[in-house]
Amino acid sequence: MEERSKTNKEIFEEKYPSKKLSLSPMICVEAIGYLKALREYFPSEKKWVDSYITALRAVLLFYTL
Repeated sequence: MEERSKTNKEIFEEKYPSKKLSLSPMICVEAIGYLKALREYFPSEKKWVDSYITALRAVLLFYTL
């Protein structure tokens, strides 16, 4: 059976699981930076990256309240 490569989204979700993101605002900021770099180097990933960034900004807004 042939091995397949992980997608950028799978790698991101492995590196930044949602539970980890919900526990620390600094990890959210780090994840946003990672996503911005992905968007810069892989423009085809823009759609899901932008939606993740929006969600992470909402989490950060929660921390500021």
